[in-house]
Amino acid sequence: MTLRSSIETIFAERGTLSRVLDRFEWRKQQTEMARAIAVALERSETLIIEAPTGVGKSLAYLIPGALWARQEGKVLLVSTHTKNLQDQILRRDFPHLARLIDRKIDVAVLKGRANYLCRRRWSMARADLEGTTDGEVLVRILEGWAQITESGDFDEGPPVPPRLRGLLSRICSDPLFCVSHECSADDGCFFKLSRRRARESHVVLVNHALLVREMLSDGIGLPQADALVIDEAHNFPAIAAEALERRISARGSRQVLLGLGGQGEPGASDRMRRILRAWPSRVERTKLMGRLRDMESELGSLLDASRAWFDELQRKDGYPHAGGRARYRLGAGSGGSFPESTYPYLDLAGERIARHELLLQEVAARVDENVREGELREVERPILNARAWLTNLTALVEADDPAAVYWLEDDPQEGPVLRSRPLELARALASRLGVGTPLILTSATLAADGTTAFFAAQCGLPADTPSLILPPVFDLDRQVLGLVPERIHEPTDAAHGIDLAEGIERLATRIPRKILVLFTAHETLRRVEERIRAPLEDRGIKVYAQGREASRQALAAAFQSSERAVLLGAASFWEGVDFPGENLEILLMVRLPFPVPTDPFVEAYSERLREDGHEPFEDFMLPEAIVRFRQGFGRLIRSREDRGVFAVLDPRILRRGYGARFRDAIGIPFHGVDSWDEMIRRAEEWFPDRA
Repeated sequence: MTLRSSIETIFAERGTLSRVLDRFEWRKQQTEMARAIAVALERSETLIIEAPTGVGKSLAYLIPGALWARQEGKVLLVSTHTKNLQDQILRRDFPHLARLIDRKIDVAVLKGRANYLCRRRWSMARADLEGTTDGEVLVRILEGWAQITESGDFDEGPPVPPRLRGLLSRICSDPLFCVSHECSADDGCFFKLSRRRARESHVVLVNHALLVREMLSDGIGLPQADALVIDEAHNFPAIAAEALERRISARGSRQVLLGLGGQGEPGASDRMRRILRAWPSRVERTKLMGRLRDMESELGSLLDASRAWFDELQRKDGYPHAGGRARYRLGAGSGGSFPESTYPYLDLAGERIARHELLLQEVAARVDENVREGELREVERPILNARAWLTNLTALVEADDPAAVYWLEDDPQEGPVLRSRPLELARALASRLGVGTPLILTSATLAADGTTAFFAAQCGLPADTPSLILPPVFDLDRQVLGLVPERIHEPTDAAHGIDLAEGIERLATRIPRKILVLFTAHETLRRVEERIRAPLEDRGIKVYAQGREASRQALAAAFQSSERAVLLGAASFWEGVDFPGENLEILLMVRLPFPVPTDPFVEAYSERLREDGHEPFEDFMLPEAIVRFRQGFGRLIRSREDRGVFAVLDPRILRRGYGARFRDAIGIPFHGVDSWDEMIRRAEEWFPDRA
């Protein structure tokens, strides 16, 4: 039976899938998607698929993909952005897959090295760990599990408190150790064992971050993918951009330099001292120990110089305000953007790191390799980290790449941050995506203005890459009331924030339903929170706001468990959170989500587009905003039974010519109302059963 005929049998209205799934609901969109993927696999083609919420897209690609992998003896690689989707595939979808196709279908999950225990590093690090309070706690947590684990995956072990997770970097898999002849899957290397299991599986699950790292490093560590499915693909370009970014912070710099040791922290020099204590020649040992002490003393002066340099940077004209960003230009190292002490500081760092490298080379040349290899690797790792840090910091200061954008950032936790990002992400991906193997990219929101050309270009694919845009599963006209208060101030007006706070307070007070408010700026969110929290909580209505202590997951859980609540969210709340049914019935969007023109990357990319003869608003900002708008709207309706109000608190969606493109993007009518009071009245009428 051919792959396509198998798909028709499985996905038919009364097909095999209907007998395997409980509460099966046939959807023509799912069948169409599975059919198109089968064709792409057979023809070794690239296909972009927009599959709206409710299609059941994971089974639509897993079933044809697994069938194809088993029949052809191939490996299907599936990449997701979130762990939640990976868990869904493993725990919910894959058991169905085994019943449908073959119970011998194998699946493996691959993670980055930092997720796997290295037994050799664990045995060497225990002495250091047990010398500190936090280290002793970590040893007690992991020692039993480390002896019996078959996977070495930290996620499958006992929970490690967040404050201790940084210590896992000292006992996880590391490429310096994996070059050793002592490190193999047969000898218990969990990282290599995970890769071997993946090579023997039909379906391999990874996340976007790992996939991008492997792609950009020419694919070491992942099995050869005979076909690739990228789910949650709307996140993929951003993840790729992050992987290509350089980033150095004040806090991170201190941690890297402390890794060289000698400041009361376990580091390279401390481990070197342990090696030298067993040195056979007393004369040489004394001489080398003296050099080591000098290096440790000099490291203190380097730490002081580093702290002083970042302090000077904060005092420079043009440094961004708290939490802000400020772009700097090419050749900044000699153009006054940085302190006068910059190059002396870099030279000092280079000299100190070079002395550590030289001592390591001398010691490595004289020790018994079989006995000392592990200890030498532990000395080498922080020195390599320091050299990479210096390389990145120098590149960020010199700012000499015309194909990149550079900026400073003020981070409350990290201090001053220097960052750069390539402007031409597509070029980096073009030679690595869709080359010689079938490629499926899918998500609920990929199209702008009815085409996936903008998304394809972001991924380095041709604008005319074949695509399939599936129609909505839900009856949005029946399920959603779209409203726009026309007489409020536009977001560019300073009075807009006052309008928001007063209106949200009245809405939450009058209508007993859960409300999610999506912001594009944390500053606006904070001002609204300050105005509404006390009056609403006095009435028993909880207010949750992103940006405080709680994580996104904790905020979402608290919001769902509350009887009446308002959740103020920015950034990550525009996607990837589900509030089905009564957990979310009113969605407010504060403004149309255009990129901020003064953001360093947006500004530089817009300049590049103009140089190439393009119009930044039409060719970049507008399609980017439309996709984001659709993602935000997607938080409201998650099933056929959901019903809600979607209010856009930005009258430009009705007043400006481009507003029609936003309205058409989600396919519901928007009703203009004169005021908040009229909007509240219309919303009350929309919920007559529970008003």
